[in-house]
Amino acid sequence: MVKVIMHGCNGHMGQVITQLVEKDPEIEIVAGIDLNDCRDNGYPVFTDIWTCDVQADAVIDFCTAKATDTLLEYCEKRQIPVVLCTTGLTDEQIKKVEETSKHVAVLKSANMSLGINLLMKLVKEAAQTLAAAGFDMEIVEKHHRLKVDAPSGTALALADSLNEGLDNAYHYTFDRSQRREQRDDKEIGISAVRGGTIVGEHDVIFAGDDEVITFQHTACKRCDSGSQVPERKRTGLVSDERCDRISLKCKLFCNYSVGNINCEGTEQLHCFKYCKQNTENRDTVVFSKSGRIFLHFPTHSTTVQVYVLYA
Repeated sequence: MVKVIMHGCNGHMGQVITQLVEKDPEIEIVAGIDLNDCRDNGYPVFTDIWTCDVQADAVIDFCTAKATDTLLEYCEKRQIPVVLCTTGLTDEQIKKVEETSKHVAVLKSANMSLGINLLMKLVKEAAQTLAAAGFDMEIVEKHHRLKVDAPSGTALALADSLNEGLDNAYHYTFDRSQRREQRDDKEIGISAVRGGTIVGEHDVIFAGDDEVITFQHTACKRCDSGSQVPERKRTGLVSDERCDRISLKCKLFCNYSVGNINCEGTEQLHCFKYCKQNTENRDTVVFSKSGRIFLHFPTHSTTVQVYVLYA
Protein backbone atom coordinates (compact mmCIF):
# COMPACT_ATOMS: atom_id res chain seq x y z
CA MET A 1 0.00 0.00 0.00
CA VAL A 2 1.25 3.46 -0.93
CA LYS A 3 1.33 5.89 2.00
CA VAL A 4 1.02 9.59 1.23
CA ILE A 5 0.97 12.94 2.98
CA MET A 6 -1.80 15.27 1.75
CA HIS A 7 -0.47 18.84 1.54
CA GLY A 8 -3.45 21.19 1.68
CA CYS A 9 -5.65 18.43 3.05
CA ASN A 10 -8.51 20.66 4.22
CA GLY A 11 -8.74 22.69 1.06
CA HIS A 12 -11.29 21.93 -1.63
CA MET A 13 -9.18 19.52 -3.67
CA GLY A 14 -7.56 18.11 -0.55
CA GLN A 15 -10.98 16.98 0.62
CA VAL A 16 -11.79 15.55 -2.81
CA ILE A 17 -8.62 13.46 -2.73
CA THR A 18 -9.27 12.41 0.86
CA GLN A 19 -12.63 10.98 -0.17
CA LEU A 20 -11.20 9.26 -3.25
CA VAL A 21 -8.39 7.66 -1.25
CA GLU A 22 -10.88 6.29 1.28
CA LYS A 23 -12.33 4.16 -1.52
CA ASP A 24 -8.98 2.97 -2.88
CA PRO A 25 -7.45 -0.04 -1.10
CA GLU A 26 -4.01 0.56 -2.63
CA ILE A 27 -3.34 3.99 -1.16
CA GLU A 28 -3.60 5.55 2.30
CA ILE A 29 -3.26 9.12 3.54
CA VAL A 30 -1.17 8.87 6.70
CA ALA A 31 -0.95 12.61 7.48
CA GLY A 32 -2.17 15.98 6.28
CA ILE A 33 -0.70 19.48 6.22
CA ASP A 34 -3.02 22.46 6.52
CA LEU A 35 -3.33 25.69 8.49
CA ASN A 36 -6.93 24.71 9.19
CA ASP A 37 -6.92 21.77 11.58
CA CYS A 38 -10.57 21.82 12.71
CA ARG A 39 -11.64 18.77 10.67
CA ASP A 40 -11.34 15.13 11.56
CA ASN A 41 -10.17 13.41 8.38
CA GLY A 42 -9.20 10.15 10.01
CA TYR A 43 -5.49 11.04 9.89
CA PRO A 44 -3.34 13.52 11.84
CA VAL A 45 -3.20 17.07 10.49
CA PHE A 46 -0.14 19.27 11.07
CA THR A 47 -0.31 23.04 10.78
CA ASP A 48 3.47 23.22 10.36
CA ILE A 49 4.99 20.89 7.81
CA TRP A 50 8.27 20.67 9.69
CA THR A 51 6.52 19.07 12.67
CA CYS A 52 5.25 16.23 10.50
CA ASP A 53 7.46 13.21 11.15
CA VAL A 54 5.11 10.60 9.70
CA GLN A 55 6.76 8.15 7.31
CA ALA A 56 5.34 8.30 3.79
CA ASP A 57 6.11 7.23 0.23
CA ALA A 58 5.04 10.50 -1.39
CA VAL A 59 3.41 13.90 -0.88
CA ILE A 60 0.39 15.01 -2.89
CA ASP A 61 0.15 18.78 -3.06
CA PHE A 62 -2.97 20.86 -3.67
CA CYS A 63 -2.22 24.01 -1.72
CA THR A 64 -1.22 27.61 -2.46
CA ALA A 65 1.87 28.96 -4.16
CA LYS A 66 2.93 30.63 -0.90
CA ALA A 67 3.51 27.20 0.62
CA THR A 68 5.42 25.70 -2.30
CA ASP A 69 8.95 26.77 -1.35
CA THR A 70 8.72 25.23 2.10
CA LEU A 71 7.14 22.08 0.68
CA LEU A 72 9.99 21.62 -1.79
CA GLU A 73 12.58 22.12 0.95
CA TYR A 74 10.80 19.60 3.15
CA CYS A 75 10.55 16.96 0.42
CA GLU A 76 14.18 17.39 -0.60
CA LYS A 77 15.42 17.15 2.98
CA ARG A 78 13.33 14.07 3.77
CA GLN A 79 13.76 12.59 0.26
CA ILE A 80 10.03 12.16 -0.27
CA PRO A 81 8.75 12.32 -3.88
CA VAL A 82 6.09 14.96 -4.43
CA VAL A 83 3.18 15.33 -6.85
CA LEU A 84 2.98 19.11 -7.25
CA CYS A 85 -0.45 20.30 -8.40
CA THR A 86 -0.42 23.88 -7.08
CA THR A 87 -0.62 26.50 -9.82
CA GLY A 88 0.26 30.19 -9.94
CA LEU A 89 3.97 29.61 -9.30
CA THR A 90 6.39 32.43 -10.04
CA ASP A 91 9.30 32.04 -12.43
CA GLU A 92 11.62 31.78 -9.43
CA GLN A 93 9.49 29.00 -7.95
CA ILE A 94 9.44 27.09 -11.22
CA LYS A 95 13.23 27.26 -11.24
CA LYS A 96 13.22 25.94 -7.68
CA VAL A 97 10.99 23.06 -8.77
CA GLU A 98 13.48 22.20 -11.50
CA GLU A 99 16.39 22.41 -9.07
CA THR A 100 14.61 20.28 -6.47
CA SER A 101 13.82 17.65 -9.09
CA LYS A 102 17.55 17.00 -9.41
CA HIS A 103 17.59 15.69 -5.85
CA VAL A 104 14.14 14.15 -5.36
CA ALA A 105 11.37 13.03 -7.71
CA VAL A 106 8.91 15.82 -8.57
CA LEU A 107 5.83 15.35 -10.76
CA LYS A 108 4.46 18.78 -11.67
CA SER A 109 1.08 19.01 -13.35
CA ALA A 110 -0.99 22.11 -14.04
CA ASN A 111 -4.11 19.99 -14.38
CA MET A 112 -4.85 16.35 -13.58
CA SER A 113 -7.86 16.16 -15.88
CA LEU A 114 -7.67 13.51 -18.59
CA GLY A 115 -9.52 15.85 -20.95
CA ILE A 116 -7.08 18.72 -20.40
CA ASN A 117 -4.07 16.51 -20.94
CA LEU A 118 -5.57 15.20 -24.18
CA LEU A 119 -6.36 18.79 -25.18
CA MET A 120 -2.70 19.72 -24.70
CA LYS A 121 -1.70 17.03 -27.14
CA LEU A 122 -4.35 17.97 -29.68
CA VAL A 123 -3.59 21.70 -29.73
CA LYS A 124 0.12 21.00 -30.02
CA GLU A 125 -0.49 18.99 -33.16
CA ALA A 126 -2.97 21.54 -34.49
CA ALA A 127 -0.50 24.39 -33.97
CA GLN A 128 2.09 22.70 -36.14
CA THR A 129 -0.31 22.79 -39.08
CA LEU A 130 -2.35 25.92 -38.46
CA ALA A 131 0.39 28.32 -37.40
CA ALA A 132 2.25 27.60 -40.61
CA ALA A 133 -0.96 28.47 -42.47
CA GLY A 134 -1.10 31.90 -40.85
CA PHE A 135 -3.58 31.21 -38.05
CA ASP A 136 -3.34 33.40 -34.94
CA MET A 137 -3.51 31.62 -31.59
CA GLU A 138 -5.40 32.87 -28.54
CA ILE A 139 -6.28 31.25 -25.22
CA VAL A 140 -9.23 32.42 -23.13
CA GLU A 141 -9.73 30.93 -19.66
CA LYS A 142 -12.64 31.52 -17.29
CA HIS A 143 -12.85 30.73 -13.59
CA HIS A 144 -14.89 31.59 -10.51
CA ARG A 145 -14.40 34.86 -8.68
CA LEU A 146 -12.45 33.17 -5.85
CA LYS A 147 -9.48 32.15 -7.99
CA VAL A 148 -6.54 34.38 -7.14
CA ASP A 149 -3.98 33.55 -9.83
CA ALA A 150 -4.35 34.66 -13.44
CA PRO A 151 -3.91 33.34 -15.98
CA SER A 152 -4.58 29.83 -14.76
CA GLY A 153 -1.83 27.25 -14.65
CA THR A 154 -3.82 25.26 -17.18
CA ALA A 155 -3.90 28.18 -19.62
CA LEU A 156 -0.13 28.55 -19.33
CA ALA A 157 0.31 24.81 -19.83
CA LEU A 158 -1.82 24.99 -22.98
CA ALA A 159 0.28 27.91 -24.23
CA ASP A 160 3.43 25.92 -23.52
CA SER A 161 2.00 23.00 -25.52
CA LEU A 162 1.37 25.28 -28.49
CA ASN A 163 4.85 26.75 -28.20
CA GLU A 164 6.55 23.37 -27.87
CA GLY A 165 4.97 22.32 -31.14
CA LEU A 166 6.49 25.40 -32.75
CA ASP A 167 10.06 25.07 -31.44
CA ASN A 168 9.34 27.61 -28.67
CA ALA A 169 9.53 30.43 -31.20
CA TYR A 170 6.48 32.28 -29.85
CA HIS A 171 6.04 34.70 -26.96
CA TYR A 172 3.02 35.27 -24.72
CA THR A 173 0.91 38.42 -24.51
CA PHE A 174 -1.26 38.88 -21.42
CA ASP A 175 -2.41 42.47 -21.79
CA ARG A 176 -2.91 44.70 -24.81
CA SER A 177 -4.36 47.72 -23.02
CA GLN A 178 -1.07 49.64 -23.15
CA ARG A 179 -0.32 48.79 -26.77
CA ARG A 180 -1.35 50.59 -29.96
CA GLU A 181 -0.13 48.10 -32.52
CA GLN A 182 -1.19 45.04 -34.42
CA ARG A 183 -0.39 41.62 -33.02
CA ASP A 184 2.79 40.12 -34.43
CA ASP A 185 3.10 36.76 -36.09
CA LYS A 186 4.91 35.14 -33.16
CA GLU A 187 2.37 35.92 -30.47
CA ILE A 188 0.13 33.72 -28.34
CA GLY A 189 -2.50 35.79 -26.56
CA ILE A 190 -3.75 34.67 -23.13
CA SER A 191 -6.83 36.24 -21.51
CA ALA A 192 -8.43 35.57 -18.11
CA VAL A 193 -12.03 36.00 -16.98
CA ARG A 194 -13.04 35.88 -13.30
CA GLY A 195 -16.64 35.84 -12.19
CA GLY A 196 -19.46 34.04 -10.45
CA THR A 197 -19.09 30.34 -9.86
CA ILE A 198 -17.54 29.31 -13.17
CA VAL A 199 -15.71 26.09 -12.39
CA GLY A 200 -13.26 26.27 -15.27
CA GLU A 201 -13.36 26.86 -19.01
CA HIS A 202 -10.48 26.93 -21.47
CA ASP A 203 -10.75 27.89 -25.11
CA VAL A 204 -7.82 27.55 -27.51
CA ILE A 205 -8.65 29.62 -30.57
CA PHE A 206 -7.00 29.35 -33.97
CA ALA A 207 -8.15 32.37 -35.96
CA GLY A 208 -7.37 32.37 -39.66
CA ASP A 209 -8.64 34.21 -42.72
CA ASP A 210 -12.40 33.68 -42.87
CA GLU A 211 -12.40 30.70 -40.51
CA VAL A 212 -11.94 30.04 -36.80
CA ILE A 213 -11.20 26.73 -35.11
CA THR A 214 -11.80 26.50 -31.36
CA PHE A 215 -10.82 23.73 -28.96
CA GLN A 216 -12.80 24.00 -25.73
CA HIS A 217 -12.69 22.22 -22.41
CA THR A 218 -15.34 22.87 -19.76
CA ALA A 219 -15.23 21.59 -16.20
CA CYS A 220 -18.79 21.23 -14.97
CA LYS A 221 -18.26 20.36 -11.32
CA ARG A 222 -15.27 20.34 -8.99
CA CYS A 223 -16.61 17.69 -6.63
CA ASP A 224 -19.77 16.33 -5.04
CA SER A 225 -19.12 17.06 -1.39
CA GLY A 226 -15.40 17.36 -0.99
CA SER A 227 -15.66 20.00 1.68
CA GLN A 228 -18.31 18.31 3.79
CA VAL A 229 -17.69 19.05 7.44
CA PRO A 230 -18.00 15.94 9.65
CA GLU A 231 -21.11 15.90 11.81
CA ARG A 232 -19.13 15.45 15.02
CA LYS A 233 -17.49 18.82 14.43
CA ARG A 234 -20.77 20.67 14.91
CA THR A 235 -19.84 21.51 18.47
CA GLY A 236 -20.68 24.45 20.67
CA LEU A 237 -17.19 25.57 21.55
CA VAL A 238 -18.77 28.99 21.90
CA SER A 239 -21.73 28.86 24.30
CA ASP A 240 -25.05 30.59 23.70
CA GLU A 241 -24.28 33.00 26.54
CA ARG A 242 -20.95 33.89 25.05
CA CYS A 243 -22.54 34.35 21.65
CA ASP A 244 -24.40 37.30 23.12
CA ARG A 245 -21.09 39.12 23.34
CA ILE A 246 -19.75 38.15 19.94
CA SER A 247 -20.23 39.84 16.61
CA LEU A 248 -19.23 38.42 13.29
CA LYS A 249 -17.28 40.32 10.75
CA CYS A 250 -18.19 38.32 7.70
CA LYS A 251 -15.61 38.04 5.02
CA LEU A 252 -17.48 35.70 2.75
CA PHE A 253 -15.88 34.55 -0.45
CA CYS A 254 -18.87 33.54 -2.55
CA ASN A 255 -21.80 35.21 -4.27
CA TYR A 256 -24.64 33.58 -2.36
CA SER A 257 -26.88 35.15 0.24
CA VAL A 258 -27.29 33.37 3.54
CA GLY A 259 -29.84 34.56 6.05
CA ASN A 260 -29.35 38.27 6.55
CA ILE A 261 -25.78 38.27 5.27
CA ASN A 262 -24.91 39.59 1.86
CA CYS A 263 -21.97 37.41 0.91
CA GLU A 264 -20.53 40.03 -1.39
CA GLY A 265 -20.01 42.53 1.39
CA THR A 266 -18.88 42.89 4.98
CA GLU A 267 -21.54 43.25 7.65
CA GLN A 268 -21.98 42.78 11.37
CA LEU A 269 -24.37 40.16 12.63
CA HIS A 270 -25.29 38.91 16.07
CA CYS A 271 -23.63 35.51 16.49
CA PHE A 272 -26.41 33.92 18.52
CA LYS A 273 -29.05 34.92 15.99
CA TYR A 274 -26.91 33.70 13.11
CA CYS A 275 -26.26 30.29 14.68
CA LYS A 276 -29.93 29.74 15.41
CA GLN A 277 -30.99 30.70 11.90
CA ASN A 278 -28.53 28.60 9.98
CA THR A 279 -27.82 25.43 11.93
CA GLU A 280 -31.47 24.44 11.88
CA ASN A 281 -31.42 24.07 8.10
CA ARG A 282 -28.78 22.67 5.78
CA ASP A 283 -25.74 24.69 6.82
CA THR A 284 -22.98 23.41 9.06
CA VAL A 285 -21.35 25.75 11.57
CA VAL A 286 -17.99 24.86 13.05
CA PHE A 287 -16.27 26.85 15.78
CA SER A 288 -12.55 26.23 15.48
CA LYS A 289 -9.79 26.79 18.01
CA SER A 290 -8.52 29.83 16.11
CA GLY A 291 -11.81 31.62 16.54
CA ARG A 292 -12.98 31.10 12.99
CA ILE A 293 -16.38 29.79 12.09
CA PHE A 294 -16.55 27.62 9.00
CA LEU A 295 -19.87 27.56 7.20
CA HIS A 296 -20.51 24.83 4.66
CA PHE A 297 -23.11 24.93 1.91
CA PRO A 298 -23.47 21.38 0.54
CA THR A 299 -25.74 22.36 -2.33
CA HIS A 300 -23.15 24.80 -3.66
CA SER A 301 -19.95 22.89 -2.85
CA THR A 302 -18.60 26.06 -1.30
CA THR A 303 -16.87 26.57 2.03
CA VAL A 304 -17.15 30.06 3.48
CA GLN A 305 -14.95 31.47 6.21
CA VAL A 306 -16.35 33.85 8.80
CA TYR A 307 -13.94 35.51 11.19
CA VAL A 308 -15.15 35.99 14.76
CA LEU A 309 -14.47 39.31 16.44
CA TYR A 310 -15.16 39.76 20.13
CA ALA A 311 -17.32 42.78 20.89
